Amino acid sequence: MAIEAEYARALDYADHQRVAGTHINTDNFHMHIAFNKVHPETLKVITPHRDFKILAKVSREMEKKYGLSIDPGMTDGKERNPNKLSPAARNYEAYTWQESFQRHVLKHRSEMLEGLGKAKTWQEAHEVLAGYDISIKLRGNGMVLMSLDGQAMKASQLDRSYSKKKLEERFGMFEARQVKQCGKGKHQGTAKRRYRPRPLVRHRNTAALWRRYLGKRKILPQQPSLTARALRNWKMFLLLEAHQDPLALVLILAHRQVLSILTTKTFIDRKNYPNSMKFHKDLS
Repeated sequence: MAIEAEYARALDYADHQRVAGTHINTDNFHMHIAFNKVHPETLKVITPHRDFKILAKVSREMEKKYGLSIDPGMTDGKERNPNKLSPAARNYEAYTWQESFQRHVLKHRSEMLEGLGKAKTWQEAHEVLAGYDISIKLRGNGMVLMSLDGQAMKASQLDRSYSKKKLEERFGMFEARQVKQCGKGKHQGTAKRRYRPRPLVRHRNTAALWRRYLGKRKILPQQPSLTARALRNWKMFLLLEAHQDPLALVLILAHRQVLSILTTKTFIDRKNYPNSMKFHKDLS
């Protein structure tokens, strides 16, 4: 509550209506704050100038004051680690215990950059990315890399030289991929490094459970129950199987021990969650 009040004060929203909510179903304890920008008495709309700088300053102060882990932001003058997963990818892995699309991309980053460095046209760039089950598309004012299942990451997260502006300086105005037909119903080219759902943490006996999981997923459309919906997720499948299969319990423990290393974050111990708090701001 003290942290929430400090954000409100710094943004000149101390007298404004606001709602704060917390949740613990990601890899860090989260607090979201929604402010009413309209002052309840004067009815004036208050819009903080360059609020991201204010929020970054308050965040650093609160992290130090309450002994929280320091999470450098965009205003802290530090180079972003190109091999670090985005918050969205970390949350995906924490929620599913499956390898995220971004991890797949970063795993092959160096060889992809080598191939893209030789590309001279948009079509050549598309072909390089297609070799990893990746497509590049326009989204908003930028470009994203997308997987076949709809996961996406900014193209500039692959490398700063792959922003929309810099790519169009190299190849001209964006062109969608043109797939060449090779006979009836066939397309040219196949992915050499496919992105497929797979367990984030491997164990010598994982394969048997994973096959069982995939087998149950095939019949999900015929079973629109709550349990069936839960089985769309590898993590939930393990939790459901743990009561009758000791191997599922072993894998749960293995995931909890290893995932924090893989994602550079620590799973939350609910008794000690303040040590890993993160803050998010929403203005409405």
